[in-house]
Amino acid sequence: MKISGGTNTTDKRAVSNFMAIDVSRAIQVRITKGTMPSLTLETGVNFLPYIITEVRQGVLVLTIKDDVQLLDGSIIANVVMPSLVSVRASGASVISSSDTFGATDFATTLTGASQLSMPLTMQSITATIEGASTVRLTGQAQTLTVAGLSGASQLLSGELLTNVCSLNVSGASRAEVNVKKTLSGTVSGASQVQYWGGIVASLHVDASSTVSRL
Repeated sequence: MKISGGTNTTDKRAVSNFMAIDVSRAIQVRITKGTMPSLTLETGVNFLPYIITEVRQGVLVLTIKDDVQLLDGSIIANVVMPSLVSVRASGASVISSSDTFGATDFATTLTGASQLSMPLTMQSITATIEGASTVRLTGQAQTLTVAGLSGASQLLSGELLTNVCSLNVSGASRAEVNVKKTLSGTVSGASQVQYWGGIVASLHVDASSTVSRL
């Protein structure tokens, strides 16, 4: 089913408490830190019946019904939440925040040309970034673990101060990291790693890839 958006409007949706976000189908999510969780959509009035917004076991799910193709316009989800521990994005979705969230652990998975940009203050950050996706992080973390950075994806975290960083970079991907103590992992498939910090990197690098200290 193909749908045109029509006149732009806003729609406030009822939500219960959540600490994580799972977004897909090219929805843009703008996160603000606040005490009471809320969700307001900005989009074409004709899209509203086809936008799924549900909280499932503490995860706010934002997507579009499977049989619907949006012909024009955009969907912006303005989200207010007190804490954030996980984000997942797929299908060219975008998540952004200018507010700093802090917790013990934070995890993110991005696929399908999705984007994430936000400041964080965490003990541990774990990221999987695939399929031409981009993650931009600032702030600080004791540990940054990049379980997979692949498929021409980017991790731009030169302004995220970390003590320990582990990377698995492949498939023409690029990482920028700022590490105080230990940088380890593998770099392959014409990938590139640039790092700041007074450390000696312990990385396994294949002949087609490069690692440079800035």
